[in-house]
Amino acid sequence: MKKSFTLAEMIMVVSIFTVIMGVVFTVLKLNDIYRYNVGIQMGLYRQNKRAQDVMTEELRLSAPDKFSLIDSDGDSAFDTIRFQIPLPTLDDEYNIRWGADNIEGNYIQYKLEDTYLKRQILDSAFSLVSERIIGADFDNVEFSSSGCPDNCIINITTRVLKKNPSDFWREFSLEVTSYAYVRNR
Repeated sequence: MKKSFTLAEMIMVVSIFTVIMGVVFTVLKLNDIYRYNVGIQMGLYRQNKRAQDVMTEELRLSAPDKFSLIDSDGDSAFDTIRFQIPLPTLDDEYNIRWGADNIEGNYIQYKLEDTYLKRQILDSAFSLVSERIIGADFDNVEFSSSGCPDNCIINITTRVLKKNPSDFWREFSLEVTSYAYVRNR
């Protein structure tokens, strides 16, 4: 009697192997999609946090009477902040000089234009002197303050929005809020 596999046994083994391989490839593909999505979300978080860190670092130097929140688009949410920070030198009477970029009287302004979060330097007449982009793909920026003038805290909420390049219907959105305690009084 010859020991060998029958045709039915071979078909059964191949079909089981095919099902197992299909499950394995599906799991691996889902893992790649998940890893890709998490990578995009982590990138959005880093980008969002980096922009907020830049704003928070400068806002902490300001004073309660040296910043103003502006609603530039009329939707009752403050989407622009304009402020001054202390300059490194004192005036002749040893008072703090206020300004931006080492020029007394200038202002720093953070504002969303299109999808770009911009840091702008304005002169005393609020005319644009210079600007730089500190972040892209921003969908919303909102500022609010509480506790002023004693314990002044500025809340910064930013939302980043990015479309998935491989799936045009899917968007990734991440909203982060930071708080800047205004130190100078």
